[in-house]
Order: sequence, then structure tokens, then C-alpha cells
Amino acid sequence: MPTFHRQELLKRAATGSLEHLDALSWVIHDHEDYDPKICYDLVHLLDPALIPPSGTGARNPPDEDDVHTKRAEIVLTIFLGVCEGLCKKRDPVRKSVLACLFAQHRHRMFRWMRFFISKGTRIQHVSCLILIISVLDRNLQEAILTSTSGVDTILAAWTQRGVGGRYEVVTEPPLCALLILFRDLVSHPDAANVLSELLLRSPLRMKKLIRTLIVRVSDIRDRCVMGQVTSAFALEYLHDLLDLTRKLLHQQHVWIPLFRSGELLAALPSTLLVVMGSHKGVRMWREVVRCLQHLMTFCLTGGIGSISPIHQVRTTLSGGLLQVIYACLLNLPPSDPASSFIQVLLGDFAAYAVYPRVAEPFAEAFTKMMAMPKIPQLLRQSGEFLALTSTITSSLSVVKSIPEWKDHKIIGGNFCDSSSHPQETPERRIMKGCSGCHSAFYCSDKCQKADWSEYHRDECHPESRLDNRRRRGGVSLSASLRLRLLEYIEGYCKFTMPAFELLRAQKHGSTPLHSLVIFIDHVSMPPALDVTTLDTYERTDALAHYRERARYYISQFIQKREIHLVEALFPYGGSTIRVFARLRKEGDNTFHALGAIFGLIESEETVRDGKTARQIRDYQAGELGCQ
Repeated sequence: MPTFHRQELLKRAATGSLEHLDALSWVIHDHEDYDPKICYDLVHLLDPALIPPSGTGARNPPDEDDVHTKRAEIVLTIFLGVCEGLCKKRDPVRKSVLACLFAQHRHRMFRWMRFFISKGTRIQHVSCLILIISVLDRNLQEAILTSTSGVDTILAAWTQRGVGGRYEVVTEPPLCALLILFRDLVSHPDAANVLSELLLRSPLRMKKLIRTLIVRVSDIRDRCVMGQVTSAFALEYLHDLLDLTRKLLHQQHVWIPLFRSGELLAALPSTLLVVMGSHKGVRMWREVVRCLQHLMTFCLTGGIGSISPIHQVRTTLSGGLLQVIYACLLNLPPSDPASSFIQVLLGDFAAYAVYPRVAEPFAEAFTKMMAMPKIPQLLRQSGEFLALTSTITSSLSVVKSIPEWKDHKIIGGNFCDSSSHPQETPERRIMKGCSGCHSAFYCSDKCQKADWSEYHRDECHPESRLDNRRRRGGVSLSASLRLRLLEYIEGYCKFTMPAFELLRAQKHGSTPLHSLVIFIDHVSMPPALDVTTLDTYERTDALAHYRERARYYISQFIQKREIHLVEALFPYGGSTIRVFARLRKEGDNTFHALGAIFGLIESEETVRDGKTARQIRDYQAGELGCQ
């Protein structure tokens, strides 16, 4: 187009003429005219004072407001065209000029962008424009991501539904521009802080964000079913969506409302199954495994705020997790690292079956999985999978053998934390818990008073502080939880006694089993079993403020042949429950708990992301020097 005609068209468009603005937009597109001067001459048309007011009592006639809106809409479209064109060309001078313009006028642009977003229109154009502006200049990107107006605009675009009532998804490759924009926001430390402040100040923004994250999972599934996006696009979108969700969850005030309902965890497994359909490609199923790594972070590293990891695991199982695990095992070669990860994931979830709320749904889902027609083939192909499923089956049989008592404070009559408790009390009775630390349990007032004088006086105050801190972090070692784990230990020791005898023979020769400490690492399946000497437990720092009680356990263990010591580890989100129990072995090879010391080994948040339960446990062992 001749320069004279373009300058005349630009001059008339700068007056706000809709006809000439529209013509200029077509000229830029057809003639690839990406001169930054065009944007300079039109930026005054984005005067925030011309934004139509919301609600009633408009200051301008409706027709005039429509003109201002249409004019701003075309101007932003022109800006997007110029930016896209310059990004495709190597012209650093023009890019620098355009970046200076946007740096100077970005706030007025954001005002208009938020107006269009609030109406549910032009959300794709707005997100693409902000993303391209960020690409033009790194300093400008910093300015956008660290300003309240920039973060608020991106957040509004991410959480606003479009005209059709659905969230916007830019389906052009390589991935949704709006998703990339919001992912960059939560990945930037300063931008994440600005976002956190906005969410804390506005419960409505928080509610919309949480709802958006949940609904977008099922929304991408529906788009895939309708053929609007490919399975490859949907998987990549889901992975990035889960990745930014994981980054958001470093803020406790986001974690709690997101997982309270459990909708996200329940929707994700079914979404993965629908998206994959009948696909057989190994690469695609590896992408599914990448999504499951985020799911494992949400479930197995929970315990933040008031959300229990047991609740997380139960909710995920209800969404069909074991069906996804079965499909992955079916479509991944046994030698593939992704297949090995899936087996570890199955073991991590199976370990939670020791808890009553997980035992029933897991057993039901596991039984259905093992009845699938191709399971025999998988068992023949992988010895590790055969060993894992056999161990899970055995563990579930132990869980089923534990009686369900209506009152969770009732346990075998032998159990009492007092050293003065008589050894033979066959009746079952209601336990009394210490009201100070909620960590010691007694069969009577007499035993409680005796234990206070002997041991618990020095234990109660430090344990009470720990208990309060754990409760603030969402971890509660309740009476029912402690007693349930002890009952599991009783049944498990009886069931696996031949394995412990074999370990004793292999490692300690002729040393009798009752002279060794039984060790059960149950943070993942199959459990790691061992027998150890007393060296580890005689260190005074091994059991913290319970050192005197631990010494009593050890002395009784040495003196009485029927007394056994057991250390057991159980998963609890990003923490590990550690039980140091004193058990009595009866003549029929059954075990009865006499007392126990409970502890919680915690890990830092930085080591939880994407880690398996056993990896978290190994990190804790390395940091604390424990077994």
C-alpha cells in the first residue's frame, strides 16, 4: 500500500472513526505493515475515562458507550496484529520502540482489558496480547508480572467464563496462551507474592480461582470428547494446569479451599481415562504418568492446613485411580521407568489401607483391578508386579482381621502406657487419654497417676507443644489413629513372623528373635522388613523426650523373654508416623500391645514435590539419622 494512502488512513483512524479503524486493521494484516508508529497514533483512543460504567446510571447514552467499546476493541486487535508481526521478524529496533510504548501506557490498556474480560468477551485476544507483549521485552515482562494491575488482569482473564459460559482455551499450538500466561505468573516469585496478596484481600477472587482450577480439568475433558482439542493437546494442557496448581499450593490459604471438597482429585483420574480413550502410544501414556506425579504430590504430601492426606487418598480412589494405574500398566512396557513409577504409586496408595477410611474403598478397587482380563498377562510379564500384588493382598487380609469396635477408644486389655499396669487383664476396656498432650493412654485412673509420677510428668509438656504444632499443620495423631495402628502391628507381626525368623537367621545367625528389635517400614508397599539390635534405640536422642520410657521398654525387653520391641513406620502425607511399641507374645504366637511411643517425622515442603512416599521417608532418614 502506498505510504501516502496509509498515512491518510492512519490519520483518519486516529480520530476514532470505526470505518477507518476497521480498514486499518485489514491493511496491517494484508500488507504485513507492522510499524510501531501505528500503535503510538492510536493509543489515545484507549482513554480509561471512556470505559462504560457497569450497572445502571450510565453517564453516556448507550449508543455512545457502544462506539467507545467497539473502538477500543479494534485498537486492541490492531495492537495484537502489530505485536504478532514484530515477533515473527528480527527487528530489535521496532520491538524496543513498541516495548517503550506499552511500558508507558500499560495501565490504561489493562483497564480496558479488564473491562472486556468482565463482559466475557475478547478474552483470547487479551491473553494473547499480554503474552506477546511480555515476549517483546524482558523488562516489560517484569513490570507486568510485578504490578497489581497486570496480575489482576491475568487473574481475571484466567477465572472469567466466556460468552458461552465456558472458560476460554486458546487451542492453537503449541499450547493455550492463557494457560502459559497464568503459569508464568505463578512461577514468578514476585508475581506470586502479588497474587497471594490479591487473593488474601478478596475471598471472591479466591473462590473464583479455586472453582476455575477444578472446572478446567473437566472442561478440557469435554472439549476432547467433542473433538475440539486433540488428546495430545489435552494431556499437555492438563500437565501444565496441574503444574501451576502445584506451585499455587505452596500457599496454605490456597491448599485448604482447593482440596476441601475433593472435586479436583476425584475428577482427574476419570479425565485422564476419557482423554486417553483407546490410545496405545507409549509416549502418550508417559504423559499420563507425568500428570499422576502431580496427583501423587497432592495426595501423598498433604497434611497442610485442615486437609488430611487420608481424605486426599480416599477421594482420589473414588475417582477411579486404580483404573488409570491398570491402563498405564497395560500400555507401558514393563521395563519402562514410567511403568516402575506406576507400581510404586500403587504401593504408596496401598500403604494407606491401614487406615479405616481408606481400607474399604481401596480393597474394593483393588479387587476389581485384579479381576480385569489382562491382569494374568501382566503378572507373567513382571515379577515385581506379582510380588507387589501378593504383598498388597496379604496386607489387606491383615486389615480385614482387625475387629471393628463401635467405640474407637476400646482396645485389648493388655494395652496401657503405665509401667505399673498388670500384664494379664483379659477384658477389653475403655482407654483414658492424657488431657494435656493427648498422647498417652491408660486403662484406669490408678495407672495414669502412677505413670505421671514415674515418666509422664517430664513427657507431657514437650509433647503437648508438639501436638499443638502438629494440629495447626493439619496432623492429628488421634486416639483412634494410634490404637488402630497398634492393632495393625499386632496382626502384622503374627502374619509375617516366618519372614522375621528368616531375616534373623540371615543377619544374626543363632541370636534368638526375642533379642532383636522388629522393624517394619510400611510407608509403601511392599513393606521393608528387618530385625535390628538395640544399638540404635539406646542413643538418648533417638526418641527425644521419651528417652526414659524408651529405656524402660528396653530394660523390660532384655529381662522378659515374652516381650518384643517393634519399630513401625506408616505414611501420613509428607510426614512419617513412627511407632516404637512394646508387645507381649502369647503362647499361640499372637501379639498384644502393652504400650507405645508415637512420633512424627516431618519433611520440608521442598522435598515433597513429585516424590514417592519411600523417597520422602529416605530423605527423612538421612536428615535425622534414624532407621
